Amino acid sequence: MKTVKTDSISSEIEGGCEILWPIDLVLKDGSLTATVCEEIADGIAFLDGMTEAELASEETVDRLISLIDEKCEQNGYEINYGKNRIYKMTRREDVNKALILDSSEPLIPEGEYESLIDIDVPALEAGCLAFATVLDGTIVSIASENPYRKEENTVNIGVETAEEHKKNGYGASNVASLAYYLLDTGMTVEYTVDNENEKSIRLAERVGFKLDRFVLDVFAHKQE
Repeated sequence: MKTVKTDSISSEIEGGCEILWPIDLVLKDGSLTATVCEEIADGIAFLDGMTEAELASEETVDRLISLIDEKCEQNGYEINYGKNRIYKMTRREDVNKALILDSSEPLIPEGEYESLIDIDVPALEAGCLAFATVLDGTIVSIASENPYRKEENTVNIGVETAEEHKKNGYGASNVASLAYYLLDTGMTVEYTVDNENEKSIRLAERVGFKLDRFVLDVFAHKQE
């Protein structure tokens, strides 16, 4: 296992970060990389040699959370985790353009929209690109950049569709539209999927994404 140490949990919390990633485990091509805050680097040695299933087990997650729970709670953070698959695309020609519908359109950050879904408004205000299906002025499906997963030359995207508007192809259309646009700018596009969300996994593969790695995130979020 390769371990990468970051700054201390205390300094990150004092810095006022909205999202803190104390543990980030990446399993790719059979190799595990762990990015952790320095206080808990020694405590994760038990992960070495674990299989994918063992890494994603509730027992492992609970043990990882216990390493950081007390420090974070003392500073007003709550602990959550995510077991995800990261899909990747690097070529525009890999996008399944047949999925793109005329109803998919780029959102204007300063635009006034009604919405049937929970949109990350700060992300739009910060200039994050989004393609959406807007019916009679109301957003029913949106694919957008993820403001919390940013790497140089790589954009991570996600999608959400109102329950009553699913099965119309809107989600796949917006993901394909956004990926097609971003790839034209020379960016690599990634798509994060919950490991148990079979519908979203099928959507990613239909659009043309290829599985790149498995990720287990244990993170702290500032309590309201």
